[in-house]
Amino acid sequence: MEIRWERVPTEFHYLRRAVEACGETRVSEFDPIEGRHIAFFERASADQLQVLQQTKNVIERREDRHPIEQWCSQAESGRSSEKTAAWYIRGILLLLVAEL
Repeated sequence: MEIRWERVPTEFHYLRRAVEACGETRVSEFDPIEGRHIAFFERASADQLQVLQQTKNVIERREDRHPIEQWCSQAESGRSSEKTAAWYIRGILLLLVAEL
């Protein structure tokens, strides 16, 4: 995963830590022993969960959820580097909204 952070507004660069710590959060891996797909939160490490909680706290404190969503929506129709950044950032945002 290569994200060109210069394509992301500087006010959202605090998301970098979560994106880099967690990577792809939307894909649930299939566990043949369990016989089911395992969601990111079930396989996340304690360090990843801590980074996610800290990121969620910053998003809430700054009231950034909607500005991040707006930027992601715009970026999804931009350059491929913007689309890539938006994909991973939106993945973190969706994870935080759904689970924490």
